[in-house]
Amino acid sequence: MAKMMAKTMILQKGERDYINGVVQAIMDCDVSNEHWLLDYDGVLKYKACKVIDAALEAQINSGKIKARCYFGEFLIRNFHYKAGGTDDLSKQWAKKAVKAVISHGKKTALAVYGR
Repeated sequence: MAKMMAKTMILQKGERDYINGVVQAIMDCDVSNEHWLLDYDGVLKYKACKVIDAALEAQINSGKIKARCYFGEFLIRNFHYKAGGTDDLSKQWAKKAVKAVISHGKKTALAVYGR
């Protein structure tokens, strides 16, 4: 009988940090920051800030930096209530949900930016 191998995904540090930061914000219902996953020529970086600065916003709007995923107040509150608590099962649900949003964000970015 063949062994079943678990799927493993290799994540860049920025994406891993983004997942952890957003999941923590969801669990704490902390809406004090916006959470951005940004693509700097293929290198993903995580940025959490109250308001994105004008220079960075201009780079995103020009396409020099690509916004792959964004979590703001609405999504954080929504996911906090859907997770239904602060236990381990809620945290697992939140992590899976954040990964699904990232996946959708990457597909959307592919359609918008062409890569």
